[in-house]
Amino acid sequence: KWPTRPPEGSFLTQSHCLLMSDDGGDSWRLATSADLLPAAATTPEPAVVPAPAAPAAATPEPREPHTLASLGGAFGPATAWQDFLAVGVDQRVQVLETTEPSRPRLVAQTRPFGDRVLAVDRHDGALLVSAWRDGLYRCSVGADGRLGQPEQLLKGEARAFLRDGNRIVLCQGSSGLWIGDLSADGVQRLGALTTRHAYAVARQGNTAYVAGGHQGVAIADLADPARPRLVRMLMEPASDTDRASTAWNLAISGRRLYVCPGPSPLSLRVFDIGVPEEPREVGHLENDWGWGRPVSLSDGHLWFSGLKGLRVLTEADTPVEVATWGEGTFGPLTIAGRRGYLARGALGLAVMDLTDPTAPRQIGTYDEARTPFCVAAADAEQLLVADWDAGLRLMRASAGGLLSQTALLTDLPRILGLDARGDLAIAALGTDGVALIRLDGLEPPAVIARLATDGPVRDATLGDGLAFLAEGDDRVRVLDLSNPAAPRTLAVVPVDGKPLALAAAGDVLCIAEAQVVTGALRICRWQDGSLATLGRLAIDGELWGMTVSGNVLTAAAGADGVWDVDIADPAAPRCTGRLRIDSPAWDVARLGGALCVARGADGMTLISAP
Repeated sequence: KWPTRPPEGSFLTQSHCLLMSDDGGDSWRLATSADLLPAAATTPEPAVVPAPAAPAAATPEPREPHTLASLGGAFGPATAWQDFLAVGVDQRVQVLETTEPSRPRLVAQTRPFGDRVLAVDRHDGALLVSAWRDGLYRCSVGADGRLGQPEQLLKGEARAFLRDGNRIVLCQGSSGLWIGDLSADGVQRLGALTTRHAYAVARQGNTAYVAGGHQGVAIADLADPARPRLVRMLMEPASDTDRASTAWNLAISGRRLYVCPGPSPLSLRVFDIGVPEEPREVGHLENDWGWGRPVSLSDGHLWFSGLKGLRVLTEADTPVEVATWGEGTFGPLTIAGRRGYLARGALGLAVMDLTDPTAPRQIGTYDEARTPFCVAAADAEQLLVADWDAGLRLMRASAGGLLSQTALLTDLPRILGLDARGDLAIAALGTDGVALIRLDGLEPPAVIARLATDGPVRDATLGDGLAFLAEGDDRVRVLDLSNPAAPRTLAVVPVDGKPLALAAAGDVLCIAEAQVVTGALRICRWQDGSLATLGRLAIDGELWGMTVSGNVLTAAAGADGVWDVDIADPAAPRCTGRLRIDSPAWDVARLGGALCVARGADGMTLISAP
């Protein structure tokens, strides 16, 4: 849950492996052959673990949640019109108002499609969206940028596409090239070229150039869309190791065809297509920053966003690099006049001024929660998101599940636990203790107090004039918040298990405890300077974040999804429901009639509350 840096992809590549821990589960490593030899075996010191009061309770079968909205993820392809930009973000499309380029504003978003958005374009008052293996969709878009309900036009694989009026030429990966006509009733198939793979396509008149990945580039005649014809191969790898003849993206400008092979280091190849069916290679550019990335064309320049930032090249038989911007791996650059929108993956969008191609400059940004591990709702509209290295984001909910950021506190990185109530929030900062934050709305949010503790604080929650801290491996610290700017310790109470998460409701405190075999939920009451245990629920797994609403405790249970526990009778808590989440759930908060689930590197999801 608490990496030293935001996780990037999977850290295991073996299909079968053994993980070992030498410290009771605080850290893990891949086992080596030496670990499995008898000579390496040692007798560990037995851990002292309190026995659970009862076997783990049976949990209900998980239900599929109804997703209202999502935040976070990798920004990708986009299309711009007037003062709006529609951009694909993982499995959804967001519409941003760009009237003020320094601060784009979210005005609408779709619910997640069944797969990642690979292409988006605007056609006849609607958006066309390729959702990879979930097919092609159409979604109406109003004059204010608001979106209608998506309509699936085509099932199967959908990647990049070209559109000319109502005619669409769609790449379907290993299924080839698909040609159809768009109408108000849907899309009608005209023909297909299924003998070659299709990942990207460019067109000059009736001639199409199809990037087929490891199959190279195919030249197709589309004069008769019902019977597209393969003319010949322009590039075709001689073997599986011939990467120089692969093709993943291409673009046409005038008489030139630019082909992007991959992976790098490989040349960007340039062809003269004055005779469309007989291209001839006229130049190339050696580079170490490509990987089949899209090439954008504008004002006699190529804009190439690859593995090492944004590169600006002259349009020529032998392109010359004239400028670079930024570092890291970037996605496509969408150009609208003198403005560009550069997709930076999980870092969001950079709004660029492209007036001088030799000196592109950033004039604005738009990003979302990149690695949210903790969330808390101050009221029905205000949400706090602990976004690991980025800091603490304050967001406000509007109709349709949209969340707009109102503030970012960068001096609170790597928050491990979070709670909010009214105009006060508390953040657990590990070895740095806790911080109290003012949220009165009259002034910008600010830290009003910090408190050092004897041990690292894993979570914190607010009660009536109190704060409870999960400190170290075996205790809960109780703070008096009668003056939030000067918190003071009332008591440090030992507990049997290692406290992972806390949630308070009045004088009742719920403690999620870590165990070796099973986790546990302990219900306590704060009275007379001590915590009196009222009840306990043994569970399979562990709870990482919790919130209480009335008599229902909602808990994020990692890979086990989101649980509901009835605590109306604190002496006999019982699990009453369980929601399946696609990726581990690290924390949960109730925001009005929705649940906000923090999923770490997979972003954040708003789902309908059970």
